[in-house]
Amino acid sequence: MRIFLVSASYPDEEFPSKSIFVYEQAKELANRGNEIVVLHVKKIATKRFLKLYDNRVKVFNDGFALRFMVCRKTVMESRLKTLNRFLFLQSVNKLYKRAEKKVGKPDVIYAHFSCWAGLSAARISKKYGIPLVTLEHYGGLLGNISRTQKEGIEETIDQSKVFMCVSEGLKQSLLQKVSCSKDIKVVPNMIDRNFHFVPQKKNEKFIISSIGNLYKDKGFDLLINAFCKAFKNSDPVELRIGGGGPEKQKLQKLIEDNGREHQIFLLGTLTREQTCLEYINCSCFALASYHETYGMVYREALITGRPIITTDHGGFSGSDWLDDYGYKIPTGNEQALAKALSLIRSNIAIFDCERISSTCLQSCSADKVGNVVEHYLNVAVQENELY
Repeated sequence: MRIFLVSASYPDEEFPSKSIFVYEQAKELANRGNEIVVLHVKKIATKRFLKLYDNRVKVFNDGFALRFMVCRKTVMESRLKTLNRFLFLQSVNKLYKRAEKKVGKPDVIYAHFSCWAGLSAARISKKYGIPLVTLEHYGGLLGNISRTQKEGIEETIDQSKVFMCVSEGLKQSLLQKVSCSKDIKVVPNMIDRNFHFVPQKKNEKFIISSIGNLYKDKGFDLLINAFCKAFKNSDPVELRIGGGGPEKQKLQKLIEDNGREHQIFLLGTLTREQTCLEYINCSCFALASYHETYGMVYREALITGRPIITTDHGGFSGSDWLDDYGYKIPTGNEQALAKALSLIRSNIAIFDCERISSTCLQSCSADKVGNVVEHYLNVAVQENELY
């Protein structure tokens, strides 16, 4: 199949980890013999508005895919949703025409995120008669959405031959906010093949890993405070936090105010290779998120074979969660988090790390998710040919 992939965001040389899960799934589909063409709108934030940029379409060969990229400045994106939607749709349409001229018409369009990649793909799908498959990851669906977003999501669902969500929790939240008569599928995010079981290393210190963007809703301040409650200043315990974001300075001050600079470390943004090493070298993983549509980092840690502490953030639902994985606590509960940190250190020997890895892999391995996504793409193509 020739697959045109469009996403609300995509990794590049400047931001190599941005929506890396979209990149890794595209690579998996390419490895299965599909031709992947990426339509990449690189959004330039308002704070960089005065910076000159080149708005011509550029074509990159990423090895497994051709990527057609154009830069587009955003204008107060959170407030002027209608304007920014128009600008994004205009950019994707420009990319589609250039890509079709160079490589030919796609068999299927595969969109990640309804706002606004899915909507732009839906309009192209309708105009040119190309089947559309959409995978929804959008965390905003866990909270309130605007009328503009609601209408865009509904149009995307209506035009999609197959519409999928990355978790049951996200699906249920979506169904509460939009009108939908279709059978929405639940297809988890794929965990890249670089993550695999590695036996626990013997460390003199008990090392807790935590990885994520440093935003308030990730609960890193809660995790730091809970760590300081659970462990003494002299305990051989470390908390290593990977990621960048606007909360970095506040978190560093919190660490210093507690006198824990020798135990708690902010590592900055990590590459995929560095992320793998953090999982491998840690004793367990902990993250106090308030909301997750799926929770990639939790699964990456589990597949490496590390027990985890997670909040009840919505990314785990039903059979996705097993008590063998570690401890799940209420969101925003510092006392429960401190207790879980203490317990996981005391009980680390009881966890069957290899079983943790193999069990998690059953639902989100590259083979499993790749098979399901490719199946739905084929279903969309075959259904389209009947009409």
